[in-house]
Amino acid sequence: MPDGIAPAISGFRDPTGQFRIMGRKKEMIISGGENVYPAEVVNALVAHPAVAEAAVFGVPSERWGEEVRAVVYPLGGDGRGLTAEALIIHCRELVGGYKVPKMIHISAEPLPKSGPGKIATATVRARYLQRDPT
Repeated sequence: MPDGIAPAISGFRDPTGQFRIMGRKKEMIISGGENVYPAEVVNALVAHPAVAEAAVFGVPSERWGEEVRAVVYPLGGDGRGLTAEALIIHCRELVGGYKVPKMIHISAEPLPKSGPGKIATATVRARYLQRDPT
């Protein structure tokens, strides 16, 4: 990373010489020994025309160490016709198989935000684990 970039940020230089930020190292999910940057999976989910917001996080897994999970809020708040299975298929077309969420919850409410308006992933994860600890 170039000077001045915090060591807590992970990224790389692409073939054109531009630096690409992958995300914060503390948010990285390690699943089966592979690094999964939640931002990449979020980008895949929100690329679906029926998804307005998404949060991606890791949960403990005996088999994988961590596994990828996601919570999405549908565009317009209407999730009729949107299924977790359709979103998983959609993600498989955009990211590697080990990055695809094992489970996706479709939220009936907008995802909680922090002061600056960013999705509060830690809060989403805590609520998800309260609801479904496995």
